[in-house]
Amino acid sequence: MYPENKYELNGLQLNYEGKHGDLMGIGRYKFDSGWIVISKFGLAFVKQVTSGNSSVNYSKQQTLPKITLGVGYELTNNWELNTQLSHVFGSKPTAFPNPGTSDDYNQVASIDMMALGISYNF
Repeated sequence: MYPENKYELNGLQLNYEGKHGDLMGIGRYKFDSGWIVISKFGLAFVKQVTSGNSSVNYSKQQTLPKITLGVGYELTNNWELNTQLSHVFGSKPTAFPNPGTSDDYNQVASIDMMALGISYNF
């Protein structure tokens, strides 16, 4: 699940909220110093609800490309700290703030996410 996102201009408002799962291939490169570069490429399966302060109320599911880039640091042979930035390639509400058709609003928006983590590797 991702938090609600809001677009607001001149009293008009659009809200996007939803959830997504993904299927990704992972590439990792470990430097001798303990630093790790992480890349992931794949697909995100997104379900999004769009609502607003007018008659806008849509729900849409879509499969979209996703990319993640990150860095990590190996604390021990098993423990690792990392941070990753992800982007799901969706649409921008092209009709906003002008009135548009339902096709203009019924788009799955792009998703950006930053994650901080610690992992244990067996």
